[in-house]
Amino acid sequence: MFGKLKDKLKKSLSLFSKKTEEVAEESEELKELIKEESQEEPVLEAEEKSTSDKSEKVNEPEQNFIEQELDVAHESEKEEVPIQREIEELQAEEKRTEKKSGSEVKEEVKKQEISVGEKKVDSSEPKIEIIKPSSQEIIDEVKEKISKEENIVTEKDIEETTKEVKEISPEKKGFFSKFKQALTTKTISSEKFEDLFWDLELVLLESNVSVKVIERIKEDLKHELVNQPLPRDIPTKIKEVLSNTLKEILSIERFSLLDRIEQKKSEGKPYVIMFFGINGAGKTTSIAKLAHLLKEKGNSIVFAASDTFRAAAIQQLEDHANKLGIKMIKHDYGSDAAAVAYDAVKHAEKHKINVVMIDTAGRLHSNTNLMAELDKICRVTNPDLKVFVGESITGNDCVEQAEKFNELVNLDAAILSKADIDEDGGAPLSIAYTIKKPILYLGMGQRYGDLEEFSPELILRRLGFED
Repeated sequence: MFGKLKDKLKKSLSLFSKKTEEVAEESEELKELIKEESQEEPVLEAEEKSTSDKSEKVNEPEQNFIEQELDVAHESEKEEVPIQREIEELQAEEKRTEKKSGSEVKEEVKKQEISVGEKKVDSSEPKIEIIKPSSQEIIDEVKEKISKEENIVTEKDIEETTKEVKEISPEKKGFFSKFKQALTTKTISSEKFEDLFWDLELVLLESNVSVKVIERIKEDLKHELVNQPLPRDIPTKIKEVLSNTLKEILSIERFSLLDRIEQKKSEGKPYVIMFFGINGAGKTTSIAKLAHLLKEKGNSIVFAASDTFRAAAIQQLEDHANKLGIKMIKHDYGSDAAAVAYDAVKHAEKHKINVVMIDTAGRLHSNTNLMAELDKICRVTNPDLKVFVGESITGNDCVEQAEKFNELVNLDAAILSKADIDEDGGAPLSIAYTIKKPILYLGMGQRYGDLEEFSPELILRRLGFED
């Protein structure tokens, strides 16, 4: 039993834990990313602005100086053109004067040379001013100016950038701190939890766990995980919460049947147990198994065959009584079931028998007349314990049956038959939570000794929640 449910729960819890951890890691990564961006953004903006301003301010004086030098060069070119023309005219005049007389020519040539010399001296002055600074000197001068401008710009830029960063910083910090506050710890929102829980919910539904139990488990997990700081070991936390919830459900109003019987014996009265359930649920067999257990503990027992509705019911119970060596009280088929139960109680009181076990007719919870008959038996015998017997393998049908019987007679406990072939294992959880009464025993086979006392710790171990 519970093998299939254990495997499913293990897989679903592993998936649930993994998804929960991924959500937490994504939240942490987003928080770190936002923090890094908040630190880098102002610095990057300041550096970009500094580089841009510096480039503009450095290029401006260099461009102005180059333009001035180009203007001087153009002016010198303009002055060289008329000087060249004058030289050509003088050369032409020299050729013409060769024909003149020596003295006149010499005097005229001297005058022209003096005139030309004066003009050459005057025209060469602009050239001397242009050539005066060498190319290396110009380059050095430009570098020096650029260096000075760069230093000035850098210091000024740093001051302005620092001021801007100080002004921007509070605004950026305010924005990111608010966003960071939402992700201060790794948490899961209610919407995200609904998505993560779906896989576990599906496994529980497939395992015949009732919707009410699933809602209870869901609420407990939600209370511990949603909008709460998540622990580092998320799977352990989820397992712990689920284990505590299941243990609380399975431990409802637990008591020892043997202790109660001993107490009644000390009073000199029989302990009366009445059994309820539908046909085919293993009710008569469960009575025989429990009688075997109680007899081994030293108790005397009497059966009451109050199922007078079904033809084979009396014979079936009588067979078990004969095998176990137990006295059985019976009437004819169709007789009053309450009268049979009453006679069994009186027989026990007269013969100092410790336990009276009343078998009732199996019936559907929807049959109003037969259900009313049960109420009559309860009023006549006033049983100490009212036990519902249901098949564990029927799942939610078993839960519905228990709920209806509980509404009619106010059940005290339950026994689940065929638990050994129930691979889903959700019925004990569902019934215990629905009727708010404990599970006493589990039928684990066909032999009389195959009746196992129900233990929440045992169930949790089988489900893998406890060592």
